Amino acid sequence: MSANDFMTITDFARELNVAESSVKFWFSRFSRYLPDAIDNEKELYKKESLKDLLFIAEKIHSGVMPTEIENQLEQENIQSSKNYSTTDKTEQNSLNFLTPFLEKILLQQERIAAAHEQRAETEERKAYAIEKRAEAESKKAMAMNNIANALQNMKHEVFPGSAAGNLINEAAIAIEDVSE
Repeated sequence: MSANDFMTITDFARELNVAESSVKFWFSRFSRYLPDAIDNEKELYKKESLKDLLFIAEKIHSGVMPTEIENQLEQENIQSSKNYSTTDKTEQNSLNFLTPFLEKILLQQERIAAAHEQRAETEERKAYAIEKRAEAESKKAMAMNNIANALQNMKHEVFPGSAAGNLINEAAIAIEDVSE
């Protein structure tokens, strides 16, 4: 066996995306169903343990109790000793075991991609609405300037002492205050 046939606790934790303490606990709790350490000092285990650890991790994350996991591992050990004698069948079994897991990942990635697309569409609509609002505000500002200019011109043309002249004068002052 080569060095590539072994993994450390850290390797398993990284591969399963869990804490090292979880992997250590699983090796301890389910030791009957997992191979012993090859080198206790370096905590080296056979790489083939990954299949069983993946099974355990999936069951733990879905809320299955450890005793039920042991029962399932026991059943799997009984069946594998009866039905599988060659490494080809074991390799095929591990691939079959990974298929549902990979399908779940694929579905999750598709949902994430769809959510990102929806978010991008929403952001695009939001940017368009902001653009339209800015355009409307610009037109509003131009209209207010035109009104202010018209009132300024009228202020000088209408007789200053008349009621209309006073009203125009007050409006011109109010618009000047708003424009500033």
